[in-house]
Amino acid sequence: MHKTSVIFLISPATEETNIQDVEKNIKNIKMDGLTWGEFRKEPLTGKLSRLRALAVVDNKTSVDDLEEKINNMDLVQSVDIEAMSEI
Repeated sequence: MHKTSVIFLISPATEETNIQDVEKNIKNIKMDGLTWGEFRKEPLTGKLSRLRALAVVDNKTSVDDLEEKINNMDLVQSVDIEAMSEI
């Protein structure tokens, strides 16, 4: 089966947003063919950090739909795809 790894870079809504809450909410996203991998907090500037999240999806999962679900969360300011590769 065709699988793709996707690395998302997720910026929290504000400096005060708890990055652990963002991670917990993202891990609660369930889609057919989606498996969450490693999550890592990355410091940016000052108190601001972003979250790097690895997702593995198969051909049943729309990366665009997943990105939209993350982006529509109140705790998230933005989400970008850093990398995508077939595995």
